[in-house]
Amino acid sequence: MDFGWVKGKSSALLRKVDKTAKEAARSGTGVDRGYKAGKVGRPKTKGGASTMFPAAGQVLVIRVYGSRLAGRTDENRITFEIYDELTSQCGPKHFAYTQPEVGAEMHRQRAFRVQMNDNPKYPQVLRVLEEIPIPKTKKTGHS
Repeated sequence: MDFGWVKGKSSALLRKVDKTAKEAARSGTGVDRGYKAGKVGRPKTKGGASTMFPAAGQVLVIRVYGSRLAGRTDENRITFEIYDELTSQCGPKHFAYTQPEVGAEMHRQRAFRVQMNDNPKYPQVLRVLEEIPIPKTKKTGHS
């Protein structure tokens, strides 16, 4: 099939095609698919790989540091650290899955209070309840 530019839209069909194309261009995309593959930040905790989160319907605060598309369903696999609000420290590293609509709400290097499902064999973040501000870590320089 060949595509080409036609000056003047001389027929009714060409005018209709032009109008439809312009409407489509103005409408944008309807669905935000969340994270793209390869977005990775740095975890604050050292050592070890992330493990599957033992989901049991908890509400917890997580600090997201990575995500990628998982499988053919376009689900997001997010890697995160559990964030302790009392000590402002990050704890164990885990991973869980989420739908693209929920994944779009979670950005790397930020903390979120989330609701988990109750399936430890297939942990999922069901929804983001709120974003939690976390203090910035200061870098020390040597004199």
